Amino acid sequence: MTIKSFFQLLLLPLSWLYGVGVFVRNKQFDLGLRKQVAFEIPLIVVGNLSVGGTGKTPMTAYLLNRLLPVKKSGVLSRGYRRKSTGYMEVTEFTAVSETGDEPKLIKQKFPHAVVAVSESRALGIATMIHENQELELVILDDAFQHRQIVAGLSLLLTEYDNPFSGDRLLPAGRLREPISGSKRADGIIVTKCPVTLTVEERNQLAIELATFHPQPVFFSYLKYGEPYHISDSAKKYLMKAGDEVLLFCGIANPKPLVSFLEQQSVIVHLFRFRDHHNYSTQDLNSIRSGYEKLKGKRSVMLTTEKDAVRLHAHKELIINEQLEIYCIPVEIVFFEEDGALFDEFIAAYVNSSVYIPQHALS
Repeated sequence: MTIKSFFQLLLLPLSWLYGVGVFVRNKQFDLGLRKQVAFEIPLIVVGNLSVGGTGKTPMTAYLLNRLLPVKKSGVLSRGYRRKSTGYMEVTEFTAVSETGDEPKLIKQKFPHAVVAVSESRALGIATMIHENQELELVILDDAFQHRQIVAGLSLLLTEYDNPFSGDRLLPAGRLREPISGSKRADGIIVTKCPVTLTVEERNQLAIELATFHPQPVFFSYLKYGEPYHISDSAKKYLMKAGDEVLLFCGIANPKPLVSFLEQQSVIVHLFRFRDHHNYSTQDLNSIRSGYEKLKGKRSVMLTTEKDAVRLHAHKELIINEQLEIYCIPVEIVFFEEDGALFDEFIAAYVNSSVYIPQHALS
């Protein structure tokens, strides 16, 4: 027995207690004992059963890429670790400290989308619609457990390396709610798959994930783009074998990025910070110090787009100190026919005349 397994066993009683609380809460919603709010526009939930990153931001970007050309779309997020409270619409001038990094990144990538943050999803949607009369669709980021909202379409994301089917409830595991909660999803998306995943392997995992309810399972992987300078997106960095890369990031799971970089035959030096980390001047000095110690003829400071958004507060220092920091873009890509099937799946919902699930109207 490993040390990890031993501690998981010790924590199981707490997981059972936590599970009872979640079960009671969900049952109250199932039986109509807790109020739910429905809206007459398409609402798409992007969420997960576990804590940590499953690729919700790339998934939201994927949806916006396809929906914005046909629908005036919005994104509502909690705005994790933001300093502000209540409802706030994100603009190009809003500080990332007031919005959170992910909403700010989405607004940066999709300036024509309505992006807002609110702890209360119900209040947030109502305010978005009131202040943006032309709004036709809202994507709810990380809202699978927010059952006060009647979602028309719920997308449940799970990482290939950490599928919810093999996990445990908090605190022994990473699950926010029991695996049976997956039956509320209209579709399951497996993220961060190895590109070499076979059809047989996909079919086997799909059977494991859709145990409680027959639902479509789609498989995807991450595709990284060409790094660009955080102060000048036109300035690119072409990685070559043997390059030394000082990678610093504050994301939930940097393993896929590290793996990708190593596949490019570069030498990776990882400076890891906690998820959604707010960088300080001292952090940047430590990163620069580490970079200056690299021995390679070609080297680069690299981070993620989400981290780059959080570096905006230090823009003046970065320019004055001439810190050559690049960020690497990432997008979600579906396997073969899964892409077309998923797009049809989304279009069928968005183009339907009924946006509220029938069971919610009874």
